[in-house]
Amino acid sequence: PTSTTSVTTGSILVKASSYTDAAGNTGAASTSLDLKVNTTNPTVAVTSSASALKAGDTSVLTFTFSDAVTGFDKSDVTVTGGSITDPVRSPTDSKVYTATFTPTTSTLKTAAVSVAVDSYEFDGLKGLAGTLSGGLKINVTVPTLTIALDSATATGNLVYKITGSESITKASGVDFSITNGTVDGTPTPSGTDGTSYLLSIKPTATGDVGVSIPVGMFTNGALTNTVSYSTTNSKVVLGTANADTLTSSVGPEYIFPGAGNDILKLTATNQSTVAAPDTIAGLALGDVLDLSGLLMGYTAMKAADAVDTGFGFVELKNLVLTNPTSTTTKVTFDVTLDDSKYLNNKITGIVVDLDYDTSKVVSGSVSSVTIDGASGSDPTYSPIVKNIAPLSGSTAVITGQIAAPVDTAAPSTALLIDSTGKALTVTLNLSSAETSFKVGLESVASGGKTVVNTSAGSNNVDVGITKTARLAGSSSSSVTTGQLELIQDTTTLGTVTDNQLRTVTTLSADGKSGVLKFQYDTNAAAGTTTLSDVVAINLISATSLADILNATNTFKVI
Repeated sequence: PTSTTSVTTGSILVKASSYTDAAGNTGAASTSLDLKVNTTNPTVAVTSSASALKAGDTSVLTFTFSDAVTGFDKSDVTVTGGSITDPVRSPTDSKVYTATFTPTTSTLKTAAVSVAVDSYEFDGLKGLAGTLSGGLKINVTVPTLTIALDSATATGNLVYKITGSESITKASGVDFSITNGTVDGTPTPSGTDGTSYLLSIKPTATGDVGVSIPVGMFTNGALTNTVSYSTTNSKVVLGTANADTLTSSVGPEYIFPGAGNDILKLTATNQSTVAAPDTIAGLALGDVLDLSGLLMGYTAMKAADAVDTGFGFVELKNLVLTNPTSTTTKVTFDVTLDDSKYLNNKITGIVVDLDYDTSKVVSGSVSSVTIDGASGSDPTYSPIVKNIAPLSGSTAVITGQIAAPVDTAAPSTALLIDSTGKALTVTLNLSSAETSFKVGLESVASGGKTVVNTSAGSNNVDVGITKTARLAGSSSSSVTTGQLELIQDTTTLGTVTDNQLRTVTTLSADGKSGVLKFQYDTNAAAGTTTLSDVVAINLISATSLADILNATNTFKVI
């Protein structure tokens, strides 16, 4: 045959006069012998009347052949995840067979159905293999769920995470059961595998908030949850549109201040602990964290030996003052960053504006400045020596900029900071013997400029940090009964000594959430130290927490 179509016809005949007999007579044409020609193997497509089944369900499988084949029966079909009945030919279409599929009651799986190659034929041509496209999902177990509080938002919502034992979707017409709250929007997927969702709840009053998932709310495509699920109640303290005074109680709470200018009171250390912290969501400028109820017996504040009022991204750490000789002083400190990225962009350089103790720095007092061991006149950095030696008797603010520029020779993977966050180490050598020396990063309000350069551009970061380096064994003042020393830092909580309160604040990358921890001497009498438990509070804001924590009177401690 020469045709390439699946089925056509051909013929064979002997032409007239194409032969003669012995007497020389020519022969007549023969009759034509017609032949059917088939050059293409038959095929089969397998489909199912259902895409998903549960135990007890069945599906009709349809085998549709390209031709009216012969030799096809149950033994030609391979089935996983279930069984089929003997295929039956359709009485109206000889190319179609049907069989009933019954799933095996075992674990969740996808059934497979295939027809073997060469297991059927048409006009002597063997058939090709065929499979059920996409398989057939079998659900023999109902989905199980968990629901738990995941987070809180600055806009006043509690966010719960719902997780299924497999991919799930919410059934229509079934609603959550909420105690003391309302659903804010629809559940949104968490991740890409379809197993978890986030649900936002807006509390409606101070008290316990709870969420329940009723029976039949989530489905895996064939089965829905057969039991209900509920959260542990979450305690909520809800502010109003007015200026409120909100007091924490024992155990973790979610405090939503409201419109701002609120007073948030702690009266006992066990109200918010490291293991069970309160969360203040929606902290704003004008809100006050009032700790005075904890500090029984204290009536006044004293200047701290080392105060970091910055809480910010750029910090001063590890201040050390020594007297190498009886007439000289050396002050060293580190300029550190909270991360190697700022606003998710790699940091490529910084400029910090230093502020010195003008009462100690007189003409000629600072004999040299080194940065990471390099002279202050090193062209790698902006020299600052000339900026810190005022005229004799001057009381002007003494400042100078140190820059860590982009290192074009460094590989793209290099970071500006080391594993501890250090960007620079600065050493000041003074030609006088001192027991204390103030150094800081000047705030914008005082004329300072701290710049973080990134791959996306320059960012002005308002810090405002002042710390005092002191000779070991010296003190800013003697400890006095009833006088509290407040030390705020962003490094570690440190060791609380007599009549001290220490805080440490760590911030997230975007600066809008963080954790405040503090510890203090509960005994206001001088000479006796009794440490409190560590208090921990989660903080969430719609804006920069550093701006809020730097604001005047954000902390009320006396």
